[in-house]
Amino acid sequence: MSRQKALVGRLCALFPTVLRYVTLEEKRRALNILSMIYGCANDYDYVISNGRRDANRKKIVNNIRNVGDMVEKLLNFSDWNYIGYSEFENAYKSYHKGVKEVEGDPLTRLQHDLKFLGCFLKLSLYRAQSEADYIKPPDNQAKTRIVDCAYTVSLWWRGPPLVTTPGSDFSAMCSLIFEIATGIADESLAGAINRFARSQERAQADKDELDYGPAWERARNDDNFYDIKETSLSLQNKIEKLNVTLLDPSLPVEATAIVRSLLDDAIEEAERNENEHGPFQMWASQVKGDWSAELQLSNDLESLRLRLDIEIGKRRRAARERG
Repeated sequence: MSRQKALVGRLCALFPTVLRYVTLEEKRRALNILSMIYGCANDYDYVISNGRRDANRKKIVNNIRNVGDMVEKLLNFSDWNYIGYSEFENAYKSYHKGVKEVEGDPLTRLQHDLKFLGCFLKLSLYRAQSEADYIKPPDNQAKTRIVDCAYTVSLWWRGPPLVTTPGSDFSAMCSLIFEIATGIADESLAGAINRFARSQERAQADKDELDYGPAWERARNDDNFYDIKETSLSLQNKIEKLNVTLLDPSLPVEATAIVRSLLDDAIEEAERNENEHGPFQMWASQVKGDWSAELQLSNDLESLRLRLDIEIGKRRRAARERG
């Protein structure tokens, strides 16, 4: 409780100064910045306790391997285990789509699900070892987290640019947020700023800003099918990636069925995306709906509008003649 009181006190004292570094089109956006900085500052001690990222990555990879081996062994004599994972549900639905529900007692159904779980863990281990960004282990780089927060605030609300020069406005803003988080004033975050400037997180933030910035808004406004086309492109990339994975000789045999089911789902979704509302749909007649009725209604409304205009004109002329 005392820590929270101290944090809120520093936030109240220093937040107005932080606002001087950004440009707000609407005053209510200050609440967004307040919430972001409070969350960053409140998490500071937790982030420090996470341990090193490299060590955590090794730990997570080893855990996936160990649990996968355990499930495989359990399937041989008891078929009992459980694990949760962010992509488990999507893989489960794809894997079971179109498959008749397993009949039998609960244990038989459990055996079926455990077999799927073993395959899923094999695929998870394969991806964890072959895709650098498949797992995102925590780290204890709390100062870099402070810089990340300041950079995001600057990007979204036209704050000072990220420069590695000591004494810059960006450096001062980082120091203020650090003081809010720790109570330590005038701390130099030069090392953290340099690390963040070269980090994957900064590169991803810049990419997101380009992908979803003003140019993205203009493109969406200019093309009614922009989102559909982007979805189509994303699905094509997903299909290509799954095809490459399926042909990879290092892919575990147990994971092949899941990858194939995900590929089938992606192909089906891509076809549905193109056929329903896709960029190749050029004529109104291709869109589902009673276009004859819509056209008749439009014509009726236009005729009514013309009759009303004529009637209003007559009344105005009559009023002028009487006056």
